[in-house]
Amino acid sequence: MPPDSEALWTEVSGCIQLSEGLLIIDDTTLDKAYASQMALVSCHWSGKHYEVVQGINLISLIWSDGDACLPCDYRLYNKAQDGLSKNGHFCALLQQAKTRGFDLTLVAFDSWYSSLDNLKLVRDYGWDGLTRLKSNR
Repeated sequence: MPPDSEALWTEVSGCIQLSEGLLIIDDTTLDKAYASQMALVSCHWSGKHYEVVQGINLISLIWSDGDACLPCDYRLYNKAQDGLSKNGHFCALLQQAKTRGFDLTLVAFDSWYSSLDNLKLVRDYGWDGLTRLKSNR
Protein backbone atom coordinates (compact mmCIF):
# COMPACT_ATOMS: atom_id res chain seq x y z
CA MET A 1 0.00 0.00 0.00
CA PRO A 2 1.43 3.44 -0.91
CA PRO A 3 2.26 5.90 1.87
CA ASP A 4 -0.63 8.14 2.90
CA SER A 5 0.05 11.76 3.81
CA GLU A 6 -3.51 12.10 5.14
CA ALA A 7 -2.60 9.78 8.01
CA LEU A 8 0.33 12.08 8.85
CA TRP A 9 -1.95 15.14 8.75
CA THR A 10 -4.45 13.43 11.06
CA GLU A 11 -1.69 12.81 13.61
CA VAL A 12 -0.21 16.34 13.63
CA SER A 13 -3.11 18.66 12.80
CA GLY A 14 -4.12 19.11 16.45
CA CYS A 15 -0.63 20.39 17.31
CA ILE A 16 -0.42 22.99 14.53
CA GLN A 17 -1.58 26.62 14.70
CA LEU A 18 -2.77 27.29 11.14
CA SER A 19 -2.36 31.07 11.41
CA GLU A 20 1.01 31.12 13.19
CA GLY A 21 4.54 30.07 12.30
CA LEU A 22 5.87 29.26 8.87
CA LEU A 23 5.96 26.47 6.33
CA ILE A 24 9.20 24.96 5.06
CA ILE A 25 9.48 22.89 1.90
CA ASP A 26 12.62 20.87 1.34
CA ASP A 27 13.64 17.60 -0.22
CA THR A 28 16.11 14.93 0.74
CA THR A 29 17.61 12.00 -1.09
CA LEU A 30 17.67 8.67 0.67
CA ASP A 31 20.75 6.92 -0.75
CA LYS A 32 20.13 3.56 -2.38
CA ALA A 33 23.44 2.98 -4.18
CA TYR A 34 22.94 -0.77 -4.67
CA ALA A 35 19.20 -0.85 -5.40
CA SER A 36 18.97 -0.58 -9.18
CA GLN A 37 15.72 -2.59 -9.36
CA MET A 38 13.95 -1.03 -6.34
CA ALA A 39 10.79 1.01 -6.91
CA LEU A 40 11.17 4.83 -6.72
CA VAL A 41 14.98 4.65 -7.08
CA SER A 42 16.40 7.03 -9.66
CA CYS A 43 19.16 9.62 -9.96
CA HIS A 44 18.93 12.67 -7.68
CA TRP A 45 21.26 15.39 -6.47
CA SER A 46 22.57 14.69 -2.99
CA GLY A 47 23.56 17.58 -0.76
CA LYS A 48 25.28 15.04 1.46
CA HIS A 49 27.55 13.78 -1.31
CA TYR A 50 27.54 16.92 -3.52
CA GLU A 51 26.86 14.79 -6.58
CA VAL A 52 24.11 12.85 -8.31
CA VAL A 53 23.38 9.52 -6.61
CA GLN A 54 20.91 6.66 -6.88
CA GLY A 55 18.18 7.06 -4.31
CA ILE A 56 14.63 7.94 -3.36
CA ASN A 57 13.70 11.62 -3.26
CA LEU A 58 11.33 12.75 -0.50
CA ILE A 59 9.81 16.25 -0.59
CA SER A 60 8.57 17.39 2.82
CA LEU A 61 6.32 20.19 4.05
CA ILE A 62 7.21 21.19 7.61
CA TRP A 63 5.37 23.59 9.91
CA SER A 64 7.36 25.44 12.56
CA ASP A 65 6.54 28.03 15.20
CA GLY A 66 10.22 28.59 16.03
CA ASP A 67 10.25 25.93 18.76
CA ALA A 68 8.42 22.93 17.31
CA CYS A 69 8.97 21.53 13.81
CA LEU A 70 6.24 19.17 12.63
CA PRO A 71 5.97 17.41 9.28
CA CYS A 72 2.51 17.99 7.87
CA ASP A 73 2.72 16.66 4.29
CA TYR A 74 5.11 14.95 1.91
CA ARG A 75 5.49 13.65 -1.63
CA LEU A 76 7.65 10.89 -3.02
CA TYR A 77 9.23 12.10 -6.25
CA ASN A 78 8.45 9.57 -8.96
CA LYS A 79 8.05 11.38 -12.27
CA ALA A 80 7.87 8.12 -14.22
CA GLN A 81 4.69 7.15 -12.37
CA ASP A 82 2.89 10.42 -11.53
CA GLY A 83 4.30 12.74 -14.22
CA LEU A 84 5.01 15.54 -11.72
CA SER A 85 8.27 17.46 -11.52
CA LYS A 86 9.70 18.59 -8.18
CA ASN A 87 8.13 21.98 -8.90
CA GLY A 88 4.81 20.25 -9.55
CA HIS A 89 5.04 18.63 -6.13
CA PHE A 90 5.94 22.01 -4.60
CA CYS A 91 2.71 23.47 -6.01
CA ALA A 92 0.67 20.45 -4.88
CA LEU A 93 2.04 20.72 -1.33
CA LEU A 94 1.17 24.43 -1.13
CA GLN A 95 -2.29 23.88 -2.64
CA GLN A 96 -2.99 21.17 -0.06
CA ALA A 97 -1.74 23.45 2.74
CA LYS A 98 -4.09 26.20 1.58
CA THR A 99 -6.97 23.71 1.40
CA ARG A 100 -6.22 22.60 4.95
CA GLY A 101 -6.60 26.18 6.14
CA PHE A 102 -3.05 27.41 6.61
CA ASP A 103 -3.22 31.20 6.89
CA LEU A 104 0.31 32.22 7.78
CA THR A 105 2.73 34.72 6.35
CA LEU A 106 5.91 32.88 5.35
CA VAL A 107 7.00 29.90 3.26
CA ALA A 108 10.72 29.04 3.21
CA PHE A 109 12.28 26.90 0.48
CA ASP A 110 15.62 26.40 -1.23
CA SER A 111 16.65 27.81 -4.58
CA TRP A 112 15.62 24.66 -6.46
CA TYR A 113 11.99 25.78 -6.00
CA SER A 114 12.52 29.47 -6.80
CA SER A 115 10.94 29.38 -10.26
CA LEU A 116 8.77 32.32 -11.29
CA ASP A 117 5.63 30.15 -11.27
CA ASN A 118 6.34 28.98 -7.71
CA LEU A 119 7.06 32.51 -6.51
CA LYS A 120 3.79 33.71 -8.06
CA LEU A 121 1.86 30.87 -6.39
CA VAL A 122 3.26 31.81 -2.98
CA ARG A 123 2.33 35.46 -3.63
CA ASP A 124 -1.16 34.53 -4.88
CA TYR A 125 -1.85 32.75 -1.59
CA GLY A 126 -0.95 35.96 0.25
CA TRP A 127 2.21 34.47 1.71
CA ASP A 128 5.79 35.75 1.58
CA GLY A 129 8.52 33.48 0.28
CA LEU A 130 12.00 33.19 1.75
CA THR A 131 14.46 31.63 -0.68
CA ARG A 132 17.69 32.17 -2.52
CA LEU A 133 17.36 32.96 -6.19
CA LYS A 134 19.31 30.90 -8.67
CA SER A 135 21.63 32.89 -10.91
CA ASN A 136 19.41 32.20 -13.94
CA ARG A 137 16.28 33.73 -12.34
